[in-house]
Amino acid sequence: LIVNELERGGLSTTYLARDRFSPQYPLCVVKCVPLDQLDDELALSLRQKIQHEAEILHRLGRVHNQVPWLLAYVESEHQICLVMDYIDGEPLDQVQQPSTDTIITLLENVLSVLEFVHACDVIHQDIKPSNLIQRHMDGKIVLIDFGTAYQPNTDAQSTVRFGTPGYCPIEQQNGNPVFSSDLYALGVFAIQLLTGIEPTQLRPNATGDMLDWHDYLQNAVDPHLVAILDRLVKIQVRDRYQSATDVLLDLQQLCEVA
Repeated sequence: LIVNELERGGLSTTYLARDRFSPQYPLCVVKCVPLDQLDDELALSLRQKIQHEAEILHRLGRVHNQVPWLLAYVESEHQICLVMDYIDGEPLDQVQQPSTDTIITLLENVLSVLEFVHACDVIHQDIKPSNLIQRHMDGKIVLIDFGTAYQPNTDAQSTVRFGTPGYCPIEQQNGNPVFSSDLYALGVFAIQLLTGIEPTQLRPNATGDMLDWHDYLQNAVDPHLVAILDRLVKIQVRDRYQSATDVLLDLQQLCEVA
């Protein structure tokens, strides 16, 4: 039972709904992709893309409670729908320049999810505030929208480039995402929280090895945290953190020193 429209973008529409097949009609989210107005090639491509998203959600969501649970996958000749559990919370794009401690907690929370997602051989490819929902119930952050997720050891390389401008590192823009591409995007988000600067305004520094953001800081920030963020947003993959686990270890040491 559709309650209202949540988002319309690209070729899909997302609705807030109630599941009339479950007790007490719990809220859920329905992502619909109409196919009947599309040519055969595009319809087939979209069908494969949504099937891919459903398979990833089915595999990850039933194991980790910070990934949405896939409730149903409904396919017809006219449209495809994904039904997911509703996350009662606030997207992190509503956060207004929190304290350094809050940012560290957010980073640890998201990194723990990415550690799991990457261990499952999935690159999210669209880490940004609107895809991170802080759940009211326990304060944990749920990673949503796996529509552009990529499995490097399974999926064929796509000619389509995915990602959101500002958060998307150069290798991903070139169609060669790696696990640290998600870490770069997370680093950009943390810098956005600290400075209030939109990611599209950030540019490489004079040496071209990382994003130039220090001058946007309005308050003093622990130099150890600055060093962690600097490494997250290195331009070259080889200079960046290679795993979420490595970032978590450095954040843990930062908290111990503090």
